[in-house]
Amino acid sequence: MTISRLFKTAAVTASAFLILTACGKSEAPVDTSSQQAAPGAAAVPAAPEQATGPVAPAGPAGVVAEVDGAQLTETKLEQDYQRMLTIVKQNLPEDKFKEEAPKIKARLVKDFVVVTVLNNEMKKRGVKASDKEIDTEINKLKSSLKPGTTLEDQLKKNQVTYEQLRKETAFGIKVGKLVKQHGGAKLKPKDKDIKAFYNQNKEKFNLPERVHARHILIAVAKTDDDKAKAEKKAKAEDVRSKLVGGADFAQLANLYSDCPSKKYGGDLGTFARGQMVKPFEDAAFSQKMKETGPVVQTDFGYHIIQVMEKFPQGLKPLDAEAKKMIADHLERQNQIASYKGLIEDLTKKAKIAVYKQY
Repeated sequence: MTISRLFKTAAVTASAFLILTACGKSEAPVDTSSQQAAPGAAAVPAAPEQATGPVAPAGPAGVVAEVDGAQLTETKLEQDYQRMLTIVKQNLPEDKFKEEAPKIKARLVKDFVVVTVLNNEMKKRGVKASDKEIDTEINKLKSSLKPGTTLEDQLKKNQVTYEQLRKETAFGIKVGKLVKQHGGAKLKPKDKDIKAFYNQNKEKFNLPERVHARHILIAVAKTDDDKAKAEKKAKAEDVRSKLVGGADFAQLANLYSDCPSKKYGGDLGTFARGQMVKPFEDAAFSQKMKETGPVVQTDFGYHIIQVMEKFPQGLKPLDAEAKKMIADHLERQNQIASYKGLIEDLTKKAKIAVYKQY
């Protein structure tokens, strides 16, 4: 696992604190209990166990829980449960689905409590989210989707409308603001904290051998016959001859390459072994720097590769890049702690009754 991927895996942004608590909910605190995540966003830590409050022996007919007068009815809970059941079944293997399905109603009740106390606190403090802030977060969400996947596809898959997405994005932004208010200056890690994390986790900064390369791809389609493949290989050889003759690599990549990297001059960035198909990897790691290598064939087609830099295996220094990754990671951890503390404080002050356990 690369360092950047390690920290991305741990990432929880302040604006995404809505994930397990918000989608499908109204801004009003009444009956706000659906939990499906906005597609592409990160998960939020679970609400503290005490968030459900004391269990009352009996309550109003048809009511599952109450928070400061707002009620979660059995009818609303069942609607949310059926919706979530469908979504979970679509997104989990059968064995995982059987494991998670019995937990859904309990999660929805806890989410109702958390979202209600958060909405009440937002209104009390006058916390708002502007259209510009919402648009920025949705654009981040779009950019995080896998190639070929649209936001519309993800919304449909998760049974979320675009209007709901905007509401839940606004909710997440406002929760992020509450978290910052609650955590204050403690959210930003100090330089000594960054150094301590680096010294205590040096195994996470062991880098494998890597190369920085660019390429030009003449793509081959599955339907291409031998004649078409031969013509494309000849085209690749012709492009290579131009490069050997002194032509500019970036310009030829832009003209001839069938890879999306063409708009970056064919630049693929830095990668380690195991991240590219084997013939491409073997060529990239064996070529000398700055040389235009021979045409390489893979399942994608014909490649002309140029290695720009080589990096040996070793410990990544505590440079500006590493400091930023660590600082971002520690800040996210501080945000999670602040979020949990905020929920604990709000639920202690709220009048909460849960009449039915699941």
